[in-house]
Amino acid sequence: MLNYFEEKTDEKPDWVSDQNCSHKIYQAFLTLKEEKREYISRHRLKGDFKKKKSYTFSMREASKKAGIKHTNVTSLRRFDDIKVFFEELNLQLTKEKEERVKKFQGRSRGKYESSKSELIEEIVKVKEEYRGLEKKDAEAQINVLISKMKPDVKRLLFS
Repeated sequence: MLNYFEEKTDEKPDWVSDQNCSHKIYQAFLTLKEEKREYISRHRLKGDFKKKKSYTFSMREASKKAGIKHTNVTSLRRFDDIKVFFEELNLQLTKEKEERVKKFQGRSRGKYESSKSELIEEIVKVKEEYRGLEKKDAEAQINVLISKMKPDVKRLLFS
């Protein structure tokens, strides 16, 4: 039973061959796919995915990762099959990104859920409370100073 699963994991598309650079580009595709999946799993905001290259990869990027020239890949006999595989991977990564953003889209992020007018009202209330506390604090400090003054100084100041 275990051998069956090992055989399944070794299955490669029919265009992959050890005789040319298609095996290298295939490995580069798989490596880049995992890197982009990790990026998608670590990010959740729409702004994190503004640049398409953050969650997809180009044929040139894969060629560079494989250590071969881009022209060598495009000149392969089965390039059309390679291109279809490449586009499927990028489409799959795009779908994963969209699902990830959609999953976290409705989640509350604190004050960002409130409208601008609600935030302004809350800021005004907090400022008023702060001013009231400042006045109370100033009065308390003055009372503490007066209580610590010597009686002679108190008489001079308040008489």
